[in-house]
Amino acid sequence: LNWIKNKVPMGGVDERVFGQNKADEISKAARKSVNKMKGRPYILSPDCSVSINTLDNELKALRSVVEGWYERIG
Repeated sequence: LNWIKNKVPMGGVDERVFGQNKADEISKAARKSVNKMKGRPYILSPDCSVSINTLDNELKALRSVVEGWYERIG
């Protein structure tokens, strides 16, 4: 991540999964991304745009990973 320097990266979850009712897969990918970036600032999000077919439960799955992480670090 040397090329980033003072910029905060964004992404972590393949955007193609959204809109396919795959909340569990989104949660798994989000947890993996959070663990990989542990200790470094970044914005967890789909890698690109969010499909217009994205379901509420998929966005909630992404959000719950972030909320769970914050609860652990307290």
